[in-house]
Amino acid sequence: MKSWQLLTWKVTLTSRCSSGVSLLETVVVCALLSLIVTLSFPHITPFFYESKVKTELHMLMNACELQQQRAVMEQRSCTIVLHPECHAYSYDDMTVTFPPEVRFHLGDGIKGPPAAPRNFPSDVVTFERHTITFYAEGTIQAGSIYCSDPAHRCQYALTIPVEGPPRVCLYRYNGRWIAIT
Repeated sequence: MKSWQLLTWKVTLTSRCSSGVSLLETVVVCALLSLIVTLSFPHITPFFYESKVKTELHMLMNACELQQQRAVMEQRSCTIVLHPECHAYSYDDMTVTFPPEVRFHLGDGIKGPPAAPRNFPSDVVTFERHTITFYAEGTIQAGSIYCSDPAHRCQYALTIPVEGPPRVCLYRYNGRWIAIT
C-alpha cells in the first residue's frame, strides 16, 4: 500500500467514528443527569420553601411600610388585619392569602418575641385583636407574627418592637432568633 492510500483510509475511518452521538451514549447521559437531579432534590426543596416564606413576609413588610406612610400622610390610623385561621391578611379592601407553602405557625419550644425571647407565645399572632395599627404620628402597635412552611423546616417572625423607633423587623430562627433586615 502506498502512503497516500493509507492516509485516505485513515481519514475515512476517522470521519466515520466522529459523525455523531450514538443512542447508547445519549441514554447513559440522560440516566446520569436524572440520577443527579433525583439525589439533589431533597437538598433543594427546603430552599424553595424557605424562599417562599421569606418572600411572603417581605410582601407583608412592604404592606406594613405602605400603611405606616399612609397613616402619616393622611393623618389617620391605618390597619392590617391578620387572619391566621385562613393564612391571610387584609388591608384597604384587599385580602392577601398566603400560598400553600406558607403558614402562620410557631414551632414547639421556640420563645418569643424575637428581639428578647423570654416566654412561649400563646398565639402565632401577638397583635391585639390580630390587627396591626399604624398611627398618624408614625408609631406602630407592637407585636409579632410567626410563619413557617407546612413541614415546619424553617421558622420566621415579623416583629414590630415595643422600644425604639417604629420599624418592622424580620427574623429567622436557627436555634436562636437572628435579625435578617
